Amino acid sequence: MKQRTIIATSLMLLGTGFSFNAAANTNTDETDTELSAIVVTAEQQSKQALGYSKISRDDLEKHPVANDLSQIIRTMPGVNLTNGGNSGQRGNNRQIDLRGMGPDNTLILIDGRPVLSREATRLSWRGERDTRGDSNWVPAEMVESVEVIRGPAAARYGDGAAGGVVNIVTKKRFDAFHGSVTAFTEQPENSLEGASQRYNFNLMGPISDNLSFRIYGNFNKSDADDPELNAEHSKMDTADMVAAGREGVRNKDINALLAWNVNDNNHIDMEASWSRQENIFAGDQQNSKGSLNNEAFTSLLGGNTNIMTRQTFAVTHKGDYDKVSTKSYIQYDKTDNDRLDEGLFGGWEGSFDQYQNRELNRSTATLKNINVHTEASFPIEGKKIQQNITVGADYKYQKLHDVNSTRFKVEDLGGRAPSDYPESFNQATNPNSDKTVWGLFVENNIALNENTTILPGLRLNHDNVSGLNVSPSLNLWQKLNDQATLKFGVARAYKSPSLYQVNPNYIMYSTGYGCWNSTRCFLIGNKDLKAETSINYEVGLDFNTENTRSNITYFYNDYKNKIDAGINLVEGLSNTSTSNTGRVFQWENIDAKIQGVEGSFTWDINPSLKWRNNVTFMIESENKETGDYLTIIPKYTINTGLDWQINEKAMVGATGTFYGKQKPRKYAFNGDDTTGHQTNERDSYAVFGLVGKYDFSKNFSIQGGVRNLFDKQLYREGNFDQAGANTYNEPGRAYYMGVTAKF
Repeated sequence: MKQRTIIATSLMLLGTGFSFNAAANTNTDETDTELSAIVVTAEQQSKQALGYSKISRDDLEKHPVANDLSQIIRTMPGVNLTNGGNSGQRGNNRQIDLRGMGPDNTLILIDGRPVLSREATRLSWRGERDTRGDSNWVPAEMVESVEVIRGPAAARYGDGAAGGVVNIVTKKRFDAFHGSVTAFTEQPENSLEGASQRYNFNLMGPISDNLSFRIYGNFNKSDADDPELNAEHSKMDTADMVAAGREGVRNKDINALLAWNVNDNNHIDMEASWSRQENIFAGDQQNSKGSLNNEAFTSLLGGNTNIMTRQTFAVTHKGDYDKVSTKSYIQYDKTDNDRLDEGLFGGWEGSFDQYQNRELNRSTATLKNINVHTEASFPIEGKKIQQNITVGADYKYQKLHDVNSTRFKVEDLGGRAPSDYPESFNQATNPNSDKTVWGLFVENNIALNENTTILPGLRLNHDNVSGLNVSPSLNLWQKLNDQATLKFGVARAYKSPSLYQVNPNYIMYSTGYGCWNSTRCFLIGNKDLKAETSINYEVGLDFNTENTRSNITYFYNDYKNKIDAGINLVEGLSNTSTSNTGRVFQWENIDAKIQGVEGSFTWDINPSLKWRNNVTFMIESENKETGDYLTIIPKYTINTGLDWQINEKAMVGATGTFYGKQKPRKYAFNGDDTTGHQTNERDSYAVFGLVGKYDFSKNFSIQGGVRNLFDKQLYREGNFDQAGANTYNEPGRAYYMGVTAKF
């Protein structure tokens, strides 16, 4: 019955797009030129916001990534890579973190549709996930551009965009037959580091006057680092324990799209894709308990311990009806997370059940998503005031089936729970959980005059766990003169709790490794969690001249109800802590604050020479209750790059990134002040690179370069509790080359 209701609702919302609804046309040949405030939609207007930046196809060709798009996205202002917490666990699995709000508050989109596969991976006690994130489901050669939207402008995208949005726009050219074949390789100078190679193809073009197609395929592989890479630098408990390097990955992707121009007013895209990401195990387990003297552990090295498979089907409609433009889509995607079963017990959490001496087994967590979205934009013209209104609705249904993470019952631990623990602890576990999120929104782009624009908005969200959330927004732009524009924005952003955090069957236990002021404790799901919300403020100045573009922005995020592992005991239980009982905690809402400054400066020195710069400075990012840092993140990040187009065929460039000092958390997992290696900071450092590209013809080009030119290699010494902030690897010098043939 529920499935029929979902399908009927989806078709109803999709159908409204054909009649009067939609968003602005986001063709991939869209430029960043300043648009008139009286004709643009709210979506287009967000691309003129302070927190907007774009990576073009040209940027990707000149500065290719080895494997994951996050490698180049991290060079944008306001962007860092973190593992979602301050424990350093899964230290090398860092993901896109916008303005310090954490990877789970970065909404990843592909062609404007959400990607949620990482939510098929359980959250650890400290909130990290054993995932690479969702930025590598599209090969770099198939990306037309990457749009990054931060701050109040991101609030329009709804659930999960409190930090911001990364929209990966794929190539679509149907005017004639086009195709390409690419081969890419990167070889590190250090033989203990993993090499990368990638091969892909694409073909697109017309089938008939109103029907076109696109198909692409991709295979890429990045080898795992050698388990001995960090051996001389490890601060682990014993000499044979592994502070693992970067794990490897094998990617396989296939995608097919059929584009139908129904008539001059209606366009429909039908798309199907299949992707597989298989890790190559380098020895990383959550609490780094792997031992090089353990035969069962070493036998896993170089093999796979998890395979993520994603299947997607989507139908998108775009309409243009006189003064009304529309966009609607329905998307179904399924992610299978097949992995070795992990422990949920104390220091062995995240390991492969070695503490129980069990045979290694695999299980599959399956996440299914249905996303429906529809919106419309239309102008209201007055004598003095011009307006453009966008109205829309969205719907998300999410269902998770995870046997391994919900298998735990208290009786398995020999009665270590308090005497009045809930009976549900020992009832048959339920591996299924689901949630439904509805959203309605309206935005208005009001041009009061040629110098003043205001953009009020309102979003209503409702989910079946935390209920109704109201999220207003307001942006104000005041043009001071021909060069300078003052911009201000404030918005309330929203994120519903994850399916793991609200599931009472998701239970973990510890004998002290992480228990706040306790020696034994449980962490259980909390079905009464509130949605995470954030009131995001920003104020800044755009200043542009004929040859320069610059801006500076101050941002402040008042982070309400951030979901964290609890430090307050569950009410209604005795919660005594003796030699054979444990206290009970649950996921709970906390408050946090984040503020910083970001800026950029681009100078077209002459038609062939361009200098690009940006900076992010984090003033604070901390838990209001404890004062602890939210993540291990650089105090500042400065990116600079110089591109010289020597002639029509040749270009060379240089890049540099400067990272500020990184501080570890202030308190140990049990709440004590940090001591010893836990207080180690990661000092500031810089990484430089060289790049070159040569077009032999319009159909054949070659590119190459050097990363980390001066070989500033940093080593992972362990997790926070052994190594402070030295919890990830900065790879050393590497050489890369790519060849592309087009036809």
